[in-house]
Amino acid sequence: MTLKQKSALMSILSQYIAKDFTKFFTLLLVTFLSITLFSIFFGHLKETFSGGEELIQFLKETTLLIPIFLESVVPLTVLLASIATFGSLSRFSEVVAMQSATMGIWKLCRPALLIGVVISFMMYFVQNYAQPFLDKHLGIVEEDTFQDSWQLGLNSVYYFGVRPSSLDFVETLQYFLWDPESYAPLEAISAEQGKRLDEQWFLQEVYRRQFFDKAIGYQYAQQEQNSMGQLDWVGKQINQHYHHVPFFELYQQLMERKNLGLTSTMMASELHYKLAYPVSVLIMIGIGTTLGVSHHRQNKSGENIAVSLVLGLLFWILNQTLFALGKSGDLSPFLGAWGANFLLGFILLKSLIWNRH
Repeated sequence: MTLKQKSALMSILSQYIAKDFTKFFTLLLVTFLSITLFSIFFGHLKETFSGGEELIQFLKETTLLIPIFLESVVPLTVLLASIATFGSLSRFSEVVAMQSATMGIWKLCRPALLIGVVISFMMYFVQNYAQPFLDKHLGIVEEDTFQDSWQLGLNSVYYFGVRPSSLDFVETLQYFLWDPESYAPLEAISAEQGKRLDEQWFLQEVYRRQFFDKAIGYQYAQQEQNSMGQLDWVGKQINQHYHHVPFFELYQQLMERKNLGLTSTMMASELHYKLAYPVSVLIMIGIGTTLGVSHHRQNKSGENIAVSLVLGLLFWILNQTLFALGKSGDLSPFLGAWGANFLLGFILLKSLIWNRH
């Protein structure tokens, strides 16, 4: 067989594997999604048939759940699709024939991995663009709600409420200053509202209290300008949904927060997660390939599917647990996002060694 003929054969076999993997992945994903939607529908029959407004609200909330569901179920789906693809090929000894044509485990897995890269890009789009678009246009989030936040300095603390739809408006702003050596209170300031205009902050209804050794000073102003500096950190302290911020934009925000001396644990965790998620998809494909290829040596297709379900469930539980610990600061953001992948990588390595022997 000439080199050109061998290359053409490899291309045909790769397309064959990619076609089967795409078929099984689509079938499994549609099945999981259908089961979930039907369970939600039958669990909310009263709301569905109670009236037009309730039905519309139910459809909106269900639509918002779809991107979240896809993000959770895709790693398990690619694992099962890999097992189904190579298990089907092994059942009819097609894997043996491919391996005799010098297709090793890497060449067998490569078409599915390329599809996995495409799936990862699609999920990145769903997570960072589709979900925010649905949140914005379905009208679920209330624009006038406020989020509480605070910022701690060496000898000061700020507390404020922020409107999510605007970085230029705060309310219930309070500021406390104390002596860094004796920790005695020096000053307390509160303002009903704060607005940013032309890079300057204007505070409304300002109450200022100054603490002396034997007296307390009290001042009131209807409006003050820059009484607490530019407050540039306010816009960076908002409790945003960092999970749906694109990677480079989130990285830029993370650097800005670090330069301002603000805590950035949650943002760092989300940034690492955006890198760890596609890697988990690819590792799942690798594990599924090694399990599926083993069918021709040990007829354990049912056991491999059961193992994959258990593995997918354990991965989801471990990933969510470590990720939550990383965001809370109880674990480093890196380990919180990548810890479950390290376990998957170890399992993949062991399965490759077992498959070779």
